[in-house]
Amino acid sequence: MASFGLSEESLLERLRLTNVTTTGKVIGKGAYGRVIEVYVHGTLCAAKEVHNILVDHVTPREFEVTKQSFLTECVNASRILHPNVVQVLGVYYPTRQAKLPWLVMEMMETSLRIFLEKYARDKVPLHFKLSILVDVSQGLEFLHGQDIVHRDLSSNNVLLTKHFVAKIADLGVAKVIEHNRMKTHTQTPGTLHFMPPEALSVRPRYGKPVDVFSLACIALHMMSHQWPEPKDVAEQDPVTYKMNALTEVERREQYLHWCAPPSGLKPLLEICLHNQPDRRPPVSTVCVELKKFKDSINKQVPFAMASTIELFDAV
Repeated sequence: MASFGLSEESLLERLRLTNVTTTGKVIGKGAYGRVIEVYVHGTLCAAKEVHNILVDHVTPREFEVTKQSFLTECVNASRILHPNVVQVLGVYYPTRQAKLPWLVMEMMETSLRIFLEKYARDKVPLHFKLSILVDVSQGLEFLHGQDIVHRDLSSNNVLLTKHFVAKIADLGVAKVIEHNRMKTHTQTPGTLHFMPPEALSVRPRYGKPVDVFSLACIALHMMSHQWPEPKDVAEQDPVTYKMNALTEVERREQYLHWCAPPSGLKPLLEICLHNQPDRRPPVSTVCVELKKFKDSINKQVPFAMASTIELFDAV
């Protein structure tokens, strides 16, 4: 069974929160669990309660390994300090019988997915979309600089502040669940559409190119305001009736249509969606290019640095 070193044990103990009260209000639900509104020392925060998907149908020994892995990831997440990564504040056991603690984090306004479902495509200015994409790429660049691979980046776990600053959430949790899912054969609906072929193979491979592919899918969602569900992996030729395999770019052509000028993102996203992981650029390159697009648009648009939809509407 995995065990913590002295420093990890000490840090985990410091992460335990006691002065926590819950309002009982559920502010979000997802494939992995639900998010509950809580107060920590009087400050409004959010607590993620993970579904029993992590602990059901496993042996006691497997549960202990999963628990230790989950707590290790909580410790690791709490060490990450970046303005575009959701800050983990600690862990909280709501009852003595709780098998896993709640993961307490800073309060965010909404998820990127909910935001995109709320506003029509033509209601969100291009420079505003690029600003959010730059935020996500900066957070991801920082994580990759720390050799951290998210593994399940999607519009569901990109969260927005009330000033629409984007932050990446659910660090580490995805890795623990994915490890356990291989044993329990459970599914995580929705985010599969953001995953590259190597992550969906019989023997999945997870590396930094996985996150770059997912970032490109977030950009497709951002630009089109449509959930980026790809076509089937093959389609029938209308003349020969043969089945022809499609590339990942071809499977998402309908969303790439919205990334043509004036945004100019299409060539960048096409290379990020390459079937071969080693052909995708590092996120640092993607971040630089996104900033160039953003700066170019900002020079053309008055009030481009406005930070809220309400201000855009007023303008």
